[in-house]
Amino acid sequence: MREQDLIDLIDKRVVEAIKNNHISTNHWGNVVSVAADNKKASVTIVGYTTEFTLLNKTGETLYAGDRILIEAISGNLSNGIITVRFE
Repeated sequence: MREQDLIDLIDKRVVEAIKNNHISTNHWGNVVSVAADNKKASVTIVGYTTEFTLLNKTGETLYAGDRILIEAISGNLSNGIITVRFE
């Protein structure tokens, strides 16, 4: 087995373990826009080109340009939530 094959196998097992055990992962992001009721925001996440719309669970008003922390349940960014707003 080549070195890269071993690394790929380990990566695959880690991803599966995260999904199967409902482990949350954290990601940094930036707010692009916020819904009028402040319950959801469109965000970009460092390392991804896709824009996601996520629930705002910070208890704070979000603004475009805010830096945020996102918690992704089972490693799935599409069901992530905004947990922290950084000042």
